[in-house]
Amino acid sequence: MEAAAVSPSQIAFWVRLTARLSVTLYSLGLGGIALAASRDRNPRAAMRVLQSFVLSHTIHFGFVAWLTIATAGENIARRGGWLLVSVVGAVFYVASFALLFGVRQHRLPAVVGAIVIWLMFVITYLGRLPTSAVFALPVAASSLALGAYLFAPRRPER
Repeated sequence: MEAAAVSPSQIAFWVRLTARLSVTLYSLGLGGIALAASRDRNPRAAMRVLQSFVLSHTIHFGFVAWLTIATAGENIARRGGWLLVSVVGAVFYVASFALLFGVRQHRLPAVVGAIVIWLMFVITYLGRLPTSAVFALPVAASSLALGAYLFAPRRPER
């Protein structure tokens, strides 16, 4: 019995789905941190959402790797090549961990990490805006969440 092959278009579906899930989790997590700070509450649930965001994007990278195998590297070549994609991946993880470890106290590395991740999402989705106005949704959601986080009251260290 032979296993059915998965087509690149099927894998690409999962790449897109996990990317959209990631931007949603980023926006919800960052917005949740801002909301918790404004209410002087513990942001435990929002932190879990941000952690889920990093996990979701790691799964996204796994699907990208699978698509790379299925397309013999064509998807990477269309995105600027191996060097650019590798640098973007490394920067993503540095920014993510800076965000996770300093977000509650609004530390500068966390703020920079939040902005870097936001830029990654906005650059990606703004480039796709001419094909569909739907891509304005993740731009708006992530921008509102980042703004809420940047301008939320600072929570004292406990």
